[in-house]
Amino acid sequence: MYGEANTALEGSLALRLTVGFTFIHWLGFTALGGFAAWMLGVAERNANLGFGVLLLFAFMEVGFLAVVAVFTQSVFQALSWQMVLVGNLLATAVMGLYFWRRHAHMKMYP
Repeated sequence: MYGEANTALEGSLALRLTVGFTFIHWLGFTALGGFAAWMLGVAERNANLGFGVLLLFAFMEVGFLAVVAVFTQSVFQALSWQMVLVGNLLATAVMGLYFWRRHAHMKMYP
């Protein structure tokens, strides 16, 4: 009897943690996407800022990997850094394609 109750409690806790984790990710990536869209809009009006937006994105990617490597070793125990990098590059490609289609006439000057 206690084993069944304990399993149900663990399942409920796991579900709440998963929903909370998913919501935080959704909120964070929605904010980041809104910021990226705003920055691309600004860069669209001033071509000199386009390369800066691209450079900012590259720094954020490297910074994310560095923060994960320093502060959350458990992530790299479950997933290798190559898997995290490939996942981020795939997400970058999809976001880049989306923004490229929405801002097709944007020019960038270094």
